[in-house]
Amino acid sequence: MTEILNIILFVFFVVFLTSFSKKNFFFNNKELTNNYNYEYSTFNLLFTLNVIWVSSILDLNKYITISIILVILTINLLKNIIGSSKVNINKNLEFLVLNLVIISLSIVIAHDLFFSHDVRLYWFEKAILFYNDLFIDKDLTIKPEYPHFGTYLWGFFWKISFLDLEYFGRIPYIIIYVFSILYILNKINFKSIYIKYFIFFFIILLTFKMKWFDGRQDILLFAFNTFIFGFIYELITNNSKKKIHIIGFILSLNLLLWTKNESYLYLITYLLLVTIYIKKKEKFILISGIITIFLVKIIFTNIYELSYNPNLDTFESDFFQHIKSLDLYNRFTQVLIWYFIGLLRNPVLLLSLIFFLILIKNSNFYKKYSYFVLAYITISIGIFSVYFVTKYDFPFHMIGSVGRVFLQFSMIFFIPIFKFCEKKKLV
Repeated sequence: MTEILNIILFVFFVVFLTSFSKKNFFFNNKELTNNYNYEYSTFNLLFTLNVIWVSSILDLNKYITISIILVILTINLLKNIIGSSKVNINKNLEFLVLNLVIISLSIVIAHDLFFSHDVRLYWFEKAILFYNDLFIDKDLTIKPEYPHFGTYLWGFFWKISFLDLEYFGRIPYIIIYVFSILYILNKINFKSIYIKYFIFFFIILLTFKMKWFDGRQDILLFAFNTFIFGFIYELITNNSKKKIHIIGFILSLNLLLWTKNESYLYLITYLLLVTIYIKKKEKFILISGIITIFLVKIIFTNIYELSYNPNLDTFESDFFQHIKSLDLYNRFTQVLIWYFIGLLRNPVLLLSLIFFLILIKNSNFYKKYSYFVLAYITISIGIFSVYFVTKYDFPFHMIGSVGRVFLQFSMIFFIPIFKFCEKKKLV
């Protein structure tokens, strides 16, 4: 019972501070209309996560870091209360739904502490490293080349939890996951709030699996990509020049880059979209931001003499000799088969892709959302390329990982499809 009460208090406190600290150091309430107040909550969450990221690369004391975060969010909250906005929890259905869902999923996770094979070998050992206040240069785990932010987040909240319980470090994964789904839902103007929350619960039903929250990093990539899809929609389709969308995009991409090595593929994809589809000074700002966060990663890697190889088992020194030894036709056929099996195992991506292909016959629809097509094609080419050349036992490598790879970008077509439904007054 004590553990459940601590989960409830922890989740309530986090959601309250992020949801109601709408006036902040970067924006004022004139930046967005009242219909888009969830933008502020999302920004507060991403800002907080990036402060924790700074702590992870500068080896700051965890308690000092959390104190800084609490001071900033509390000041923002007080500014919001003192201002014209009224903080009324009882009338804020979104706040109540967020708490209910996150608390429920957190309790479920707390009662099933099973670790998968990869988590036991790779990710949990990294979390222990950060829990013990060691820095990345002391990483003697099996995969020191793997990015560290997700496991630092795990160790960070494990360390500061009142009960010193490991699974408290995984509760932020749930918070980020739920926030990302609700963020992208808020891009759609539903006829009824009940339709919105029905779809919200339906997406969770389709995407939530216990194994995604055992400490593996793919659910974080799912969330950060989902945030970015929302920001990309605003920046390209709505031609947004708002700081909150520009900075939010950069903050999300930064977290993505430090979470898992697949992020290099997403960074290339988003750089391509920005270069082709965004105009004027916003393009310059976003490209500069992308280059900057990439250079920070390179500098950090160089200073601490980490491996530039994203996966030492996949891309070894005899890489080109390995490619020459492949049965190219057989490998391509197997990758293609397991690619479609991966689609079948992800109902969200499969259904949205089918609907998108149906709607794409409309030239106006294609013109408006062609950047999502380019993103999907680029990501798919990246998936094919890596599995085609992998030195892992094949097809075992793809069988064991294709499901989580598709999870990472499974919300890619959500906004175009539901924007079409919104226009036709179907939702």
